[in-house]
Amino acid sequence: EGEVITGIRDLRGKIQLISFKNCKVTHGATVLFDPSWGTYDMAVGKEIVSAFAGPASPASFPDLGKVSEEKTHKIHYSKEALHLHKLYAEVAQMRQEKTDESRLSEIYEELQNSYPNDWLLPLEMYELLYNSSSELKASLEHYLEGLKGKGYKKLIENGLKHLIISE
Repeated sequence: EGEVITGIRDLRGKIQLISFKNCKVTHGATVLFDPSWGTYDMAVGKEIVSAFAGPASPASFPDLGKVSEEKTHKIHYSKEALHLHKLYAEVAQMRQEKTDESRLSEIYEELQNSYPNDWLLPLEMYELLYNSSSELKASLEHYLEGLKGKGYKKLIENGLKHLIISE
């Protein structure tokens, strides 16, 4: 209950906000807004399609944004790390195109020899083969089980759980 004092419309003329004075809003016996609290602004619509990520009135808040004096550190990757990144990119490309199981076998062998602690790429490869019954899939599954013992148990189990959920 209350008196309409103004409203705001969008560019198409649809009402977005209605302001009331002497307004009381209740839900059953619960008072949600009392006239003594001031003007009541009611948003009109069935859904919120976007929201501004910040204060409604930035001028109302002190300037807390201090620019860091320290510059961002540029990461210099080793040749080994750069090569591993290329392997990740290759497997990602297989996700978009046809999976090349023979190439996956080569990558798997290289992972075992050169990157024995990398758990994510074998998990991604396993995901590509998840619906197959290939020997490589079984080998990757066994390999991932071994990596769980190296401290990656929770990460690998979460990744495998994601596969089961998205089925």
